[in-house]
Amino acid sequence: MLCAKNENNQIILATIAKKGVHYVCPRCHCKVILKQGQSVVPHFAHTNNKKYICNKGETYEHYLLKYMLAQWFELQHHTVVIEPYIAQSYQYPDLIVDNDVAIEIQFSKITILNIKKRSLSLLNLGFNVVWVINNPHYDAKTHILKLTTYERTYINLNSRHLFAWEHKRQQLYQYYIIRFLGGKRFVALRQTITFDTLLRITHKMKMPTFNLKLTDNTVRKYLKYCRRSRSVHQPSLSIMYQLQLSETWIIKQLGIIFDEQLYVKSHPVYWQLQLLYMVKHNQYKLSDFIKSIEYNVFYTGAIDKEKITAKMVGDFLRLSYINGSNNVQN
Repeated sequence: MLCAKNENNQIILATIAKKGVHYVCPRCHCKVILKQGQSVVPHFAHTNNKKYICNKGETYEHYLLKYMLAQWFELQHHTVVIEPYIAQSYQYPDLIVDNDVAIEIQFSKITILNIKKRSLSLLNLGFNVVWVINNPHYDAKTHILKLTTYERTYINLNSRHLFAWEHKRQQLYQYYIIRFLGGKRFVALRQTITFDTLLRITHKMKMPTFNLKLTDNTVRKYLKYCRRSRSVHQPSLSIMYQLQLSETWIIKQLGIIFDEQLYVKSHPVYWQLQLLYMVKHNQYKLSDFIKSIEYNVFYTGAIDKEKITAKMVGDFLRLSYINGSNNVQN
């Protein structure tokens, strides 16, 4: 291990530790000894088989960040507990700070069900839960953040923030999610932050009141993706055929991005075509429409699908009537 606690209960890095000082494991509190040498990377080792208990199979990056955070918070006079056992939820969060914030670092992939289970258990106990993941791909020029279905689970819906760690640069980032564009693409603002930001998550920023629209090229790429199935039964292509909609019409009228799109995994062109079909055939029911689309999953808990979807549908239909796009003809 790379860190241990000294006699003053301070977390010390092996690289600056001194021989002859009493050190204990931050997790099991058993004695550890400092290992140094020309051919050995400085580290601490257990003096007995407790090492097997303390081996969680963490990556080097995970382990290092955990103790960097713990050391930094202690220097700022916060109360820090490393991997405490929370009996009510049967788990060991990476850090508990000030008996208020549970910080979880996740650099290896786990199931989305596990993320939700671990988060909700801690949230129900009154902890504020913060996840930190590996830094995803971000284009600073276009403000496009790419997140997989798994990665977007870590977005905090209450603040619309995502925290990520860049190991090579030793930098913590905060992404503020503005819009979800469908697929893996989000519009987001990135900030370089200090560790203390994890303890004082800001409330949701005021969202822009305007709606976005996918570019012509983006809608064209989506339709091209649909055609790769080479089947008239592909949902979007099928509706285009049945309603006799041209690609030009689709590009001009659909692909509108509402704020509620953040919660909806289905591509905006897909659900807007589904909605138009139901309305055109007098088959629209909110409950049926909800069943026809997919939703994103977030660690902060379940979303109100009816409220979100009703708002999105209402805004789209009002906008389509204003623009005349309710006339679904070529």
